[in-house]
Amino acid sequence: MDESAALYNKLRASYESERSPDNLLVGLSGGADSVCLAHLLVCLRSEKGFRLSCVHVNHHLRQEAEEDQRFVEGLCSQWGLPLIIKRVEVSRRGNLEANARAARYKAFEEAMGECGAGMLALAHHMDDQAETLLMRLMRGAGPTGLSAMRTRRQAVWRPLLSVRRSDIEDYLNARGIPWREDESNHDSRFMRNAVRSRLIPLMEELSPDCVPNIASASGLMGDEEEYWQLYSNKWLDENASLHPSCLF
Repeated sequence: MDESAALYNKLRASYESERSPDNLLVGLSGGADSVCLAHLLVCLRSEKGFRLSCVHVNHHLRQEAEEDQRFVEGLCSQWGLPLIIKRVEVSRRGNLEANARAARYKAFEEAMGECGAGMLALAHHMDDQAETLLMRLMRGAGPTGLSAMRTRRQAVWRPLLSVRRSDIEDYLNARGIPWREDESNHDSRFMRNAVRSRLIPLMEELSPDCVPNIASASGLMGDEEEYWQLYSNKWLDENASLHPSCLF
């Protein structure tokens, strides 16, 4: 089995594990990861027959933002995908990245309501997961924070968390599918970019499998957190009372 078939099979297995939702919305920035996910879902749609729409959020933070939007519009037209464009204003006061994320997720929620989608598919991958865990570790996070992203959290589905960034780019290159490069991803003044370009390469010199190992550790912590949350809720349901008969 070639890598492309393996990638498609991973997506299909993840989709089926989510009980095969019939209406999906995919976040499409125009970057390699979201373009790859959208193409995989287009292929899966032809097999499974679900409804598929895209949402593109224009943050107006980069000079290339309008070009990114036009690229996404062309791609969706080519692939026969309904597209929702969300143009948002991001406050530059405080943490710009956090503000952009908040505006983006609000736009995602609005778009889900507009197209009636029951699930939002996002293209975070294994490298994103490892970077997130390392950033949270440096900030002193506990088990909840170190569990980082989950494949499914409420209505958000991230089916590519077990896939490397290099495999995503290989998939697109093999098919001649273009994508947009965000030049700000190379600006090491941002913590994530510094982790990606400086810290992880050094770690890989010491331990070549560190990225999948870090991502795996994050998944294990997430599983433990879910277990103890379920255990605690079950114990409280069985033993706790808002009106105890006595205090001792």
